[in-house]
Amino acid sequence: MSLPARKVGSPRMDLSDSSCPTRIRWSRPAVSRSIRICRTHSPITSSSVDPNCLFFYWTDQHRKSECLDLAVVRDTRTGDKKAHTPRDKTLSQLCLIGEEPTPERCMTIVCGNSYVDLRFISFIFTKRSDAQFWTNELFQLAYNYKTQNISLERTLLKTYTKLKITSASEVRITVKDIIQYFYTDKDDRRRCERTLESHKNDPILLEKFQFKDFLRLYSQIVPRPDLESIFISLTGSKSVKFLTAEQMRDFLNRTQRDPRLNEILHPYATTETARVLIDKYEPHESSRSEGRLSQDGFIRFLLSDANSVVSPSCFTLHQDMSHPLSHYFINSSHNTYLLGAQIKGKSSSEMYRQALLTGCRCVELDCWPEEDGKDILITHGRTFTEPIAIKDALEAISDYAFKTSDYPLILSLENRCPAKLQDKLGRYLKRYFGPALLDQALSSHPLETGVALPSPEALKNCVLVKNKKRAPTVGASPLSGPNHQIDPTGEGIPEDALANDNSDTDDESDDTYPVEAGGLAVSQEATAAAKQTGRPPVVQMVETELSRLVNYVQPTRFDSFEAAKKRDRAYECVSLVEDHANVYLKKDPVHFIDFNKRQMTRVYPNATRVKSTNFLPFFFWSAGCQMVALNVQTADLGMQLNTGVFEINGRSGYLTKPELMRQKNRTLDPFTESNLDGVVPASISIRIITGLMLSLKRISTFVEVDIYGIFADINKKNHRTRACQNNGQNPQYDQTNQPFTFRVMLPEMAYLRISVREERTSRLIGHCLLPVSQFRPGYRHVVLRNEIGQTLPATVFIFTDVKDYVPNYQIDLANALENPIRHQNEHDRKEKMDQLINLTNDLEDQDPEVIEQAMAPKDPLPGNGAPPQLALSNGEMNGNGGNHSELTPSVRNDTPEKIVHPLSACLVVDRAHRESTSTATPSGTPYIGKPRSGSGNLTTQVQPENPDDLAAHQRLQAVHAPVVEELKRQTKAIQKTCSQQDKDLQKLRSKYEKNIKRLEMSHAKERERVILVHDKSRTEQEKRGGGRTTGGGDADGMVKLQEGQWWELLKRQAEAATALRMEYYRKELDLNLTYHETFYRQLEAELNLQQLVMNEQLKSVNTFNVEEIKKKLSQQASKELAELKTRKDLDKSQLEQRRDDVTQKNIRQGVSIAKKYEILYEDRRKILTEEIEMLLQKVKREKSQVELDLREKFDAKRSVLEDELKKNSSPHAATAVRTSNGELNSRF
Repeated sequence: MSLPARKVGSPRMDLSDSSCPTRIRWSRPAVSRSIRICRTHSPITSSSVDPNCLFFYWTDQHRKSECLDLAVVRDTRTGDKKAHTPRDKTLSQLCLIGEEPTPERCMTIVCGNSYVDLRFISFIFTKRSDAQFWTNELFQLAYNYKTQNISLERTLLKTYTKLKITSASEVRITVKDIIQYFYTDKDDRRRCERTLESHKNDPILLEKFQFKDFLRLYSQIVPRPDLESIFISLTGSKSVKFLTAEQMRDFLNRTQRDPRLNEILHPYATTETARVLIDKYEPHESSRSEGRLSQDGFIRFLLSDANSVVSPSCFTLHQDMSHPLSHYFINSSHNTYLLGAQIKGKSSSEMYRQALLTGCRCVELDCWPEEDGKDILITHGRTFTEPIAIKDALEAISDYAFKTSDYPLILSLENRCPAKLQDKLGRYLKRYFGPALLDQALSSHPLETGVALPSPEALKNCVLVKNKKRAPTVGASPLSGPNHQIDPTGEGIPEDALANDNSDTDDESDDTYPVEAGGLAVSQEATAAAKQTGRPPVVQMVETELSRLVNYVQPTRFDSFEAAKKRDRAYECVSLVEDHANVYLKKDPVHFIDFNKRQMTRVYPNATRVKSTNFLPFFFWSAGCQMVALNVQTADLGMQLNTGVFEINGRSGYLTKPELMRQKNRTLDPFTESNLDGVVPASISIRIITGLMLSLKRISTFVEVDIYGIFADINKKNHRTRACQNNGQNPQYDQTNQPFTFRVMLPEMAYLRISVREERTSRLIGHCLLPVSQFRPGYRHVVLRNEIGQTLPATVFIFTDVKDYVPNYQIDLANALENPIRHQNEHDRKEKMDQLINLTNDLEDQDPEVIEQAMAPKDPLPGNGAPPQLALSNGEMNGNGGNHSELTPSVRNDTPEKIVHPLSACLVVDRAHRESTSTATPSGTPYIGKPRSGSGNLTTQVQPENPDDLAAHQRLQAVHAPVVEELKRQTKAIQKTCSQQDKDLQKLRSKYEKNIKRLEMSHAKERERVILVHDKSRTEQEKRGGGRTTGGGDADGMVKLQEGQWWELLKRQAEAATALRMEYYRKELDLNLTYHETFYRQLEAELNLQQLVMNEQLKSVNTFNVEEIKKKLSQQASKELAELKTRKDLDKSQLEQRRDDVTQKNIRQGVSIAKKYEILYEDRRKILTEEIEMLLQKVKREKSQVELDLREKFDAKRSVLEDELKKNSSPHAATAVRTSNGELNSRF
């Protein structure tokens, strides 16, 4: 059959320069606005679109201008039954201008921030041609991809344009007026006005106020310290104010370039490329002429479309649309007519318009008979939802079927009507869709076994019906008899029987059997009745007009994947409720995906979702399900993801599935954690830096980052930033400087979601869904969207790093491929080190003193005095951490080595002593010993004989033992122990200092009391002597008595202070010993864990080696067998014998090489086990040595305290007071 050429209209209009077409930059008079917005009817003198195609605005006779953002326009309509004309009689009379009917001259703009709550703004023009012109042009502008996907620069341009439009009646404005567009909080506005104190009241002539002036003013109103720091990091100094073309080129290649791109197809940026950007974005003429980029120009580049986070081409129609229908994800809806809940909700035909405008390509119609049985209603059966007429629904669908997409539309019918009404429904479909309704299969794709479905390109502008295919059936009817004839229209058959034989229903209560078109099917009941009566069954023709329209989307009951594969009918599809689909997905995901490569599956929400909530569509997209139906009226997370995913590919409603979900010879398990066949995983690192224009109010916000894709890619960990308090204009989130990292197994189907929420209420401020395959790394501004995908002023500034994911054991190979020159230099350096090790092995029998003299450098060397090549870190077994042939022995002291405790920074309270301890190096004379077992060159039972063996050997060598010092630094449990020890020691020190102060205060009071007593005694003695100091024995006796009392006091106080210090040292020792035990216990546990990890890595590498050699042997055998086929000198028996020989040789070689690789694996495992044992022994020795050092240190401190106490207790300590009363008084 010939395809219909019906095309309602396409809104796609390429605005290459993003400017308004000349044909609509004019003014045409209109009479009134919609009375739903305002009851006044002031005539509009002009209406137009700004030159940048951002706003539609109009001006009344009082020169007051209003504007409407084109990004929120959902639809434009004109004509009878489409446009909203005034209902007020006075206003209707005013609109009667000219001879043409008012509806033909009326244009209604539908706008809103949701699919349910819509606003209708109407304009009455003087001519019908004007209304038709504006309706078409505004719709094309509203749905242009550049209107829906804008940069931050264009967002600021929108603010500037709105300022110019709304202030058109003013000649001058002030800076204070502009601030109101960014801040509504009084405190924020005052702060900003204080910053611009000298200019806040300066008049700005609106006519000469250009966008570059607005940008300069915006940078002062909303400061960007983050961009300034980036610019300084590129220039290298604050004093340098410009970037050269070469520096800009390096920035583009090193920071902003995607390393996954092919260098030939996507060449690196050149200096000429940088100069072109400088000419475009540098605002200063002098800098442009010199080829330099200032900070203002650099910021403008980061804000521009050229620095968008996703390539703009992905929002255009760019995918191949010639694959079968089953190879696409199709934008689908469930119960499309509902406005709210599933049980008690309103219905409207407007929802069909909104769903189709969104890009939906599969809508659902629940068809039920009216109470009188004369016509059909669209309603959610057996509920309290309001019904709508079938004609209203079909009219809305026919008007908007191809308004945003030319690709096929699927009508999913839930048919509960008897045969009469099914015929009527078929006639309705023909009437409303006409030649666009595909009523016959294409000649190129007949409905036969093994024939694939046609492509969306072949079905352009076609409407497909999804309903049960009714064919002649067989059965014994109670009405059948020898002379009874069945009416083809269905009359004479009980309506209950036909009503139960329905289409694809939510409860799947279908007792019919699928048959081929024009074929026969025999039910079990009919067969049993025929056997009992002994008569052949009677054929009953019940095919309806509706059934004849069904072709490529024939729903059938799902039995099993094996049965469907055996039938191999691509035109049969299944409908599954989400619970049943989950069961099949978890039970057999691989066969579920294989089924969806051939046939189509529709998944719809569970009936328990009475509030019309949605599941996450990625769950079933992971199984390759094409039609994942969602409740469009609820803009929850599931619907937000669906809207964001189908935003790409020109909003066509069709997205090509990944190759693994399309190719028959490849399999995919969405739950696997290992690498997928032929797919390179991606590694994404993202850092949230700043938010911009999130809110005009002072709110606290945070950012969440999530990955959605197949099950293996959906990250359940909560990645969110810390909240930035009381800043809605430019919050700074980069507080910890820790990026969020993700590993993506299937980048082709993965999406990154960035969402900003208010901290207090968790209200969603805005979000954005970005395809990982189209993601651009570097510094980017991400413009956010609301729940239904409309752009917002809110923006997030991020830094991302995207690259191919490389496993640990292949990092060396990846680095070698990325930079072969650096790899070769590193290889040469390691060879020299091996030569040096061999030289040292020859000196092992020499006298250590001779070796020391020979090896001693003339100048002092860092570390322990060993040569730089041998100055290895404490406990480091693998010198370079890489190839096993590069492993070097640790340098040992002839005498026991002094081990520096890894927590030495926490063991000493005094800061100076901390620094000296942490920088201490072990002393002693090193000697060169024999390489330890497993730490020198590899000695195995099997040596590599060919490049394959060498490659397998090198892969095994890449698995190496850990470095103890790195484990100490990187293990979180050990770091936590160190931190806790530091805190406990600090608390102990603080407590000791408080006790010392308290003791000193007590001693000072006691000394003052003794001094007062002695002064009182001396005064009384002077009084008794008549004012003279008495001499003789009495005076000397009093002095000796006071000396004795003073000495006893000092001795008692010294003993108390010594006891307090000794208690502190003892507690410090106990605390250090406790943490010392914990530290080394954790270190030993981490080493044991590393041993398990290494064993698993070795197993994986050995398995990989064996599989690789099997593939090569298999290829070699296939080549030999192919050569045998070409030989004509061999008869059949000889050919069979040669084939057997080739097969046996392949098996023998495979077994031999597998055994060889097993020996290599075991040798490497033993070596690593020995290295781990040696590390454990070294850790134990280090543990004992450190514990001994701690106790020796405590004993040394105790000895010092005892010596000080003895010194203070000697008689010489009091000689200074044994002279006279005056000297004694001065001592006091």
